[in-house]
Amino acid sequence: MSKKLLSAALFSAAVFGSANAAAQGGYFGAGLGWAEQDVPKSDVNQALADFAAEEGLVVTPSIGKIDDSDKSYRIYFGYAFNDYVAVEGAFTNMGKPSADFEVGPFSEGVSFETEGYELSLVGTIPLNYGFGIYGRVGAFNWETDIEYLDQHEVADGTDVVYGLGLTYALNANWDVRAEYAHYEIDYDDDLIGGKADIDNYTASLSYRF
Repeated sequence: MSKKLLSAALFSAAVFGSANAAAQGGYFGAGLGWAEQDVPKSDVNQALADFAAEEGLVVTPSIGKIDDSDKSYRIYFGYAFNDYVAVEGAFTNMGKPSADFEVGPFSEGVSFETEGYELSLVGTIPLNYGFGIYGRVGAFNWETDIEYLDQHEVADGTDVVYGLGLTYALNANWDVRAEYAHYEIDYDDDLIGGKADIDNYTASLSYRF
């Protein structure tokens, strides 16, 4: 009986030891998605009105917010310390949503293209059958290209990003992910004041090594 118990203990140690070894290490991946941006229209209107006044134009005010979306992509790399904790860096592009505004008798457009670098701490809860759920929180160092009235301006800053996701291990090296991430962009004293909220939904494939 003692030999059987010893054999079982050694077998369990070998199995769990190799699982932990496999969980520890680097990974990288890429994904495509859809980003929904919510930019306060009142702040955009004020910026447009200030600029138009300098040009002798009149901007018709509007009420509400810009809610627009576009395709996004994300390239990431990270290091897992164990089954539960990892650190991850990424480059994310949110697409280029746009909206139309009345400028005197003409219709003009304004567009926002936001992209930047992320650094996040990732916490994972392993589930059965290769599934896992994870959450991440970190910093997003962003830059937004703003085009309006034939002008081009750039705003930048660093703000918070957090997200939740589901992962599935296809085999020992390949994983697939589905993730929701929320970005809070504070334009502060840049061209457009106020804040913008961006929700990014992505599906990605990653390789562990």
